[in-house]
Amino acid sequence: MWVDNDLTKFAQGTPASIGGVEGSNPTALDAYTDEDGSQHVNFMAVGSEVHELYRNPAAQWADNDLTALAHGAPPLLPGALDGYTEKDGSQHVNFIAADGHVHELYHP
Repeated sequence: MWVDNDLTKFAQGTPASIGGVEGSNPTALDAYTDEDGSQHVNFMAVGSEVHELYRNPAAQWADNDLTALAHGAPPLLPGALDGYTEKDGSQHVNFIAADGHVHELYHP
């Protein structure tokens, strides 16, 4: 049986940007799991930041403002993003920033 989980509400998080003209073009979204069983859902938020909804197997959902944590550039809205982990445990979230450059938010 499928269940609808409101991850933003669980994390007491920031709403996603709906971008575009009059909300016609939704924000980018991606997700992945890590070897430790943690879950990561990346999205672009209303305030022009890249956010991650994160949950490890032993905890509740949390909202991380990756732009603020990395002192990074704001994303171009609407825009695309992707994220992945490497075998060394590093995390990577790539997006196009407001400056038109491709940026990577990286956690070793």
